[in-house]
Amino acid sequence: YANSVFYPLVQEGMAYNVGEQAMVFDFFPRGILLAVRRLAVNRKNGRKADSLLIGLLAVNLFFFLFCVTGFPDFLARFTFMSNCPTTRVLVIFGYANILILIRSLAMREWGEEETLRRGTLRTAVTAAVAFALSVGLLACLCENGYVTVWMAGIEILALFCLAFAMLRGREKGFALLCGVLAVFTGLLVNPIQKGADFIYESPLVQAVAEVNEEKEGVWMTDCLSYPMNNVPLFVGASTINSTSYYPDLDRWHLLNPSGDQELYYNRFAHIRMELVETGISWFEQGEAGDRLTVFLDIRDIGKMGVDYVLSVNDLEIYNREGLQFTLLKQVEEYRIYQVEAG
Repeated sequence: YANSVFYPLVQEGMAYNVGEQAMVFDFFPRGILLAVRRLAVNRKNGRKADSLLIGLLAVNLFFFLFCVTGFPDFLARFTFMSNCPTTRVLVIFGYANILILIRSLAMREWGEEETLRRGTLRTAVTAAVAFALSVGLLACLCENGYVTVWMAGIEILALFCLAFAMLRGREKGFALLCGVLAVFTGLLVNPIQKGADFIYESPLVQAVAEVNEEKEGVWMTDCLSYPMNNVPLFVGASTINSTSYYPDLDRWHLLNPSGDQELYYNRFAHIRMELVETGISWFEQGEAGDRLTVFLDIRDIGKMGVDYVLSVNDLEIYNREGLQFTLLKQVEEYRIYQVEAG
């Protein structure tokens, strides 16, 4: 999670896109160690165990085991984790770590801050150095093609300062450092740092907007994967194969009346469509778990109610009686066609 600080600034060398890589800055495993210590102290003093903290630890362990070892197929289906990519679960795992840390800190007793402050400086420094080096070096190993020497140095220094403030009971200092970290990373996120003007200044997006403003219609994109399949959606044009949070089952059932391929399309998906001339339309799993490819036979395009197609291909080769593709605009390799299907 330490590398997330630099994601808004540096993308070169990243294995995946920023949204897939970013993690919660959760101070793991500091919160877990503090929670275990808190439960041990309560038990030693004969106090009742904190049920909220135990519940959070149980949830945390559940996600940890899923991410590290995985679940057998029957258990994954029983717990509804069978369709959850590990990278998405890590975000929830990080959030659980934050809740555990907050709960553990909130359970501090009166006078404990002074005890921490009177503790030996050497112990606090040693523990903070161990935490900073272990987390920082692990972050470097996980993304050795991304992290540079100066990035690793800044990460280790920041982790040391945060851990030292926590270990010495410097709550105001710890809160201040967390605030600086949150503001620094939040303000540098691309939509805030750069805005969205570059999207609407794109000649392709402007061409789509001009066509749709002249006469609104239903769009589809041909042979364009995420995020280019969403280009018409950028200007508010209805698009049948944009990223779909809720599937349009009525539409897909027109291509698959029996519903035997519903497993592919009855879910969240980045939808890529490809026009084919095979006499039949079908669905396939895309190259990633959240991708769906729809092979749409040209004879079925009328069923979809499509008025415009954004494509990189020459679609006029499909022209015949009852089906016409008319080229309206071309921006570099991208072509906008009007569809007339009888």
